[in-house]
Amino acid sequence: MNKLDDILDGLIRRTSDGKLKWNRTPEANQFVTAVDALAVIVRRWDFSHALHAPPEAAFELEIIDEKGSSIETLRTRSKQATTGQEQKLSDLHDLARLSALNVQETLDKLAKALEA
Repeated sequence: MNKLDDILDGLIRRTSDGKLKWNRTPEANQFVTAVDALAVIVRRWDFSHALHAPPEAAFELEIIDEKGSSIETLRTRSKQATTGQEQKLSDLHDLARLSALNVQETLDKLAKALEA
């Protein structure tokens, strides 16, 4: 296991435990969080290879240092990411989305409003 695997595991674990809060960005399907003085961005792109083909997703993790420089990027659908890392990036994006958009809270509000 390399450092990026450790980082992905840590981000997933801390997000799942509610110890890491993600925020929206102006870009669609992109979320950001801070870990100490570092920023972490997770993105999702949907694309299709053919006109009528269903879209496929690609994910990216970017780590920004305390000076604002991008120091590492991991992308799916590239030779760089392993199959395990691709799944972890997908899982992390889902967790970041749930955190940033307060999905559970919104669903709870809707369910309660429909009970009335």
